[in-house]
Amino acid sequence: MRTAIKERSVRISTTALSGLLFCIFAVTGRANTVTFVTAPGAVSNLLSVSARVVIITTLNRVEIQISDLLSNPITDAQTISAIDWLLHNVDNSSIAQPVAGLSKVTLLKTGETNLGNVANFADCAAGSCGNVPTITPLASSTIVSDWSVYTNYVGASSVTAGAQIVGGTQITAMNGGTPSQLILGPGPYTSANNSITGGRLSQLKHNPFLQTDLNYHISYIIDYGTNSGVTALTQITQARMSFGTTFAANQELDLIVETPEPATTAMMLGGLGLIVIGTRRRRNPKA
Repeated sequence: MRTAIKERSVRISTTALSGLLFCIFAVTGRANTVTFVTAPGAVSNLLSVSARVVIITTLNRVEIQISDLLSNPITDAQTISAIDWLLHNVDNSSIAQPVAGLSKVTLLKTGETNLGNVANFADCAAGSCGNVPTITPLASSTIVSDWSVYTNYVGASSVTAGAQIVGGTQITAMNGGTPSQLILGPGPYTSANNSITGGRLSQLKHNPFLQTDLNYHISYIIDYGTNSGVTALTQITQARMSFGTTFAANQELDLIVETPEPATTAMMLGGLGLIVIGTRRRRNPKA
């Protein structure tokens, strides 16, 4: 009799444990990837913006995938020029800001599907031309990253490059001089003014741009030193995005976490169900 009860308890405990593990894998299997988006109705300098950033943590590495989703932008205030983020440990405790290995930001050109393009608008200083850029796939281009990484805290609304989140990190194209490699949404660019196309004012040109859309992104890799504390379980708890060619309060936005995918939610609910079943059986064992 006791042996039967013990066997039943083991089976029940195994069921509950399986449910717990199911929940853990449903969350931690994707916990190193968080998608942030601009809030509905977001604006930069009174102009509509729409963007997405996917932040992925692995061992001693963070990858930032950026997509500008706004079609037919009007000004450079609608192009993406900086991303800020904050890391936490898996238990949500603060992680010491890793700084080792942060001398550069690598622009990923191969190795992933759906990487964006390089867009160059023609120099129209000698006459008029259309707003149709020359498009080159990243993999075929000779471009290297012009973005820089910063960990020194300057706060939101600062006019200089630096982390806008306490304990956070920033990557940005605004690192001195006329910024280039701003992230641009899809065309047509029939509404784009000289701040994007340059027109007859070549000094305003920000070529090359990096072009994205709903299905394509620009990916930056930030590598850290050994034992940086960044792992596949490191959480990304906050993100900000800056637009335009200067830092300004009306061009900086806090991002929101995108709603979890239905499949992930279903897996979590399934695991919780197993835990509940196992617990109830344990409370009401049959003779």
